[in-house]
Amino acid sequence: PPPPPFFFSTPQPQHPLLSGLVGSEMCIRDSSEAALNLCSAMAGRESGDARRALDLLRVASEIAERMGAVVINHEKNLGYGGAIRSIFLKAKELDGDILVTFDADGQHRIEDIENVITPIVEEKADLVIGSRFLDESEKEVPQYRKVGIKVITKITNASIKEQITDSQSGFRAYSKKVVDELNPSELGMGISTEILIKASSLDLKIIEVPIIG
Repeated sequence: PPPPPFFFSTPQPQHPLLSGLVGSEMCIRDSSEAALNLCSAMAGRESGDARRALDLLRVASEIAERMGAVVINHEKNLGYGGAIRSIFLKAKELDGDILVTFDADGQHRIEDIENVITPIVEEKADLVIGSRFLDESEKEVPQYRKVGIKVITKITNASIKEQITDSQSGFRAYSKKVVDELNPSELGMGISTEILIKASSLDLKIIEVPIIG
């Protein structure tokens, strides 16, 4: 049978919480509006209460488990890179066809998952990035973040064969080949760039598709 949906849980509120494997209900498509609201609340922006954010995160994990998802809990904050590394390790174990990473800060849309995985399904790519900057439409990305992302992306492009627009997007799809061959090690935000550099060095095909948000 296909592997279950994969829901990632960690004490760092803005880590990637949701990811999916092809052949299953990716990103828990049937999750309720309440569950999605929990994800937004986890950022702790409204109350600034880290403890409340962690409590909400635990509740979201319980919801995911009841829906049949695989849940990984980090007992302590391992950083963004630690979260992604755990996702890769679990994906290897589950032996799925496609791994999708999806940030849970509210900027990404579940509806865009099909667009992100399609190039892999059609065997046109090994790694697909959901780019916020492929078109000229307005995106909900603060100007200071846009500048930072573009600077990091320019540096990344100097180290890879492809020329991309959004090296820091957390909305990505990875083929089984990428999951099997890559072993990310960076524990910080640099893991986004590390994965691209390693994938490019292995001549894995990297492309981007436009997403909203």
